[in-house]
Amino acid sequence: MPPRVERVELRYFGKKSGSINAKQWAAHQAVTQDVHTVGIEGAGGSGKTYWLINETLDLCLRFPGCMVILSRWTQDSLDAVLRPLFYKVIREDYDEEILATQLPHKGWIAAEERQILANNSSVYLRALKSGDDNNRYAKFDGLTLGAVAISQAEEVPKDIFQRLRVRLRQPGVPHHFLFEMNPVHEDHHIYREFKAPDPSRRLLVSSTYDNEANLPPDFIRNLERDYPPGHPLRRRMLFGERGLSARGDPVVGELFNHRLHIQEVEYDPGLPLILSYDPGARHPAVSWAQITLDGQLRVLDCYLGTDTYADEFFQRVFQQQAETFGEVVELYACGDRAMEQHKGSSKKTEFDIFKQWLKPWGVSPKVGVVADKAFLVQQFLSYFTRLVRGQPAIVFHPRCAYLIEAMEGGWVWDEPTEARPTPKLPKQDGYYDHGVDTLLYIKQHFGPGIRQPRKAHDPDAPPRQPKRKRTTAAGY
Repeated sequence: MPPRVERVELRYFGKKSGSINAKQWAAHQAVTQDVHTVGIEGAGGSGKTYWLINETLDLCLRFPGCMVILSRWTQDSLDAVLRPLFYKVIREDYDEEILATQLPHKGWIAAEERQILANNSSVYLRALKSGDDNNRYAKFDGLTLGAVAISQAEEVPKDIFQRLRVRLRQPGVPHHFLFEMNPVHEDHHIYREFKAPDPSRRLLVSSTYDNEANLPPDFIRNLERDYPPGHPLRRRMLFGERGLSARGDPVVGELFNHRLHIQEVEYDPGLPLILSYDPGARHPAVSWAQITLDGQLRVLDCYLGTDTYADEFFQRVFQQQAETFGEVVELYACGDRAMEQHKGSSKKTEFDIFKQWLKPWGVSPKVGVVADKAFLVQQFLSYFTRLVRGQPAIVFHPRCAYLIEAMEGGWVWDEPTEARPTPKLPKQDGYYDHGVDTLLYIKQHFGPGIRQPRKAHDPDAPPRQPKRKRTTAAGY
């Protein structure tokens, strides 16, 4: 069990009772130090939503007349979760008089979805998703705000997220953009925004253990039981770390065994190294693998690009190849036929660029059409249920974190429909599918083995009989 994090025994936010955890306090300090954008990315039960509500009320109480929008993406989630919690926090930790329900022109204004407080500050409790597709920003355009507070911000599209910042224009109050969210994937727009250091932004990661003092006694124990060590969602659900999220029915899932399928297998110079490429629109991917003479598929490394040109991508690919494998004696290559297509005004295709990088090995990438992808997927899955001379038919080096995550549950089946309740193909999610497709190309072009050992000649064996020529359609 990880070490328990100490609580900060302080009272703040104008609260009547209770204490806060260290991550909540650090986020509050960032706001009071005029950091513009502050967020908490946390696990379940880490107290991130309570922080957001308290921070909203604190700004309203410290700056009379402050206008804040406290929001979620959909109306259902706002009504079912955020709105009841907002009033619950006020009842338990504040004086209900701040709601000003008895004062004229104050209290709850239903037509505006607005709670006017006793000191003339306002909290707009609104969903951000507009019901009018032609007016995407209708729920908040026109508001003049001092602060924006978004719960479950990972649900909010990038353009909405950015457009809300334009509304921070209320004079006489500090401007803050606040949010809380579940751990996001590295492909998420919030992750990319916070990737580069910026003193005007602060993002804290909070675990369930950080908020242990404010949780029921069995809450963490139940989470630890549901997500034991080795579970692909444990890091996300207990520690608030970025990684795999439950987004569908895993294709491999329980077939993937950490103990069996993750092994520190190294590059064998006596075998060809296979480089497989999938030209994803935003995330091109490659994987390196070898197939032993016995037919074991060894996945040795992988690389996932993000919004990059083909020349730059392959430069990074072959740089990583040199760093990982050193001098490669024999290299084979394969990929998706889509790389043969011209893009934009470029005269060179991705196939041409890939082939140029492969010149030192004198090879050209194998491409082809997958006639039956559903069958190819089933063939690939058979690797996880077979042994080769007592060893699993497929193994991954630990450095293949992205592909391991895909096997654990990132690679999922497509959504079921009424016409097809049992999907036959994996979902094309634009992320995990590109990496896994590189493994499917290896299976398609080179599996189960590139070279098969020749049988030794037996001088005592009877000579092979030539096939009899068919003289009629019936064969006789």
